[in-house]
Amino acid sequence: MTTLPQYPQPPAPAFLFDLDGTLIDSVYQHVIAWRTALARLDIDLSVWRIHRRIGMSGGLFVSALLRETGRTLSGDDIATMAGKAIVFALANPDPEVDPDAASRYAAVVATGRSDYPNQINNVLAFPGVFRGLLDAQSRLVTDNMLIAAAQALADVVSPDEIGPHYIIPSVFHPDVASSVAAAVRDAATADMGTAGLDR
Repeated sequence: MTTLPQYPQPPAPAFLFDLDGTLIDSVYQHVIAWRTALARLDIDLSVWRIHRRIGMSGGLFVSALLRETGRTLSGDDIATMAGKAIVFALANPDPEVDPDAASRYAAVVATGRSDYPNQINNVLAFPGVFRGLLDAQSRLVTDNMLIAAAQALADVVSPDEIGPHYIIPSVFHPDVASSVAAAVRDAATADMGTAGLDR
C-alpha cells in the first residue's frame, strides 16, 4: 500500500467521493481500505450519501462528479451556500452548474471550459511537471514536487492580477510551463539530495 503523506487534521467530518458519488461501506467496499489508511492519520472520516447537493457551510462546493440527467446543481443551490462561496464545476463539456447562474451567487467560479474565466485544465501542470522531472533526471514524483508545481502555478498570477475572474493563469500564459518546470526540477533535486536517492 502507498504511504500516505502527513496532512494537518481537517475539520470533521471529511467526505470521500468517487465517480458514483459519496462512498458508503455497504455499497463501495473499496472505501474500507481508505478508511483504514485515513484512520492511521487520525482523520475522523464520516461517509454519507448525498444525492444532489454538496454545499459546505464554509462556502466550498466540491465537484464530486455526480452524474444525473442534465446539470447536478442549479443557481438556487449555489444561493444556499455561505457568502463568498467558491465553486469548482469541472465536468466537461457541461459543468455541474451553469457558470453564469453560479456567478450570480458565488464569489469565484472555475470550470474546465475555455470559454469561461478560471479554466482548470491539466495542461496547466503536466508539460512543466514532466519537463522538470526530465531536467532533474528523476524517476520519482514526490508530494514536494507536486506542491512546488502548484505554488509555481499560483505565483504566475501576480497580486495585482488576481481577482474573482483570474485565480489561475490561462493555459496560454507564456510563463506557465517554464515556471512549473523550474520549480519541479528544483524540488526533485532537493528531494533526491535529502533522501540520498538515485536519479
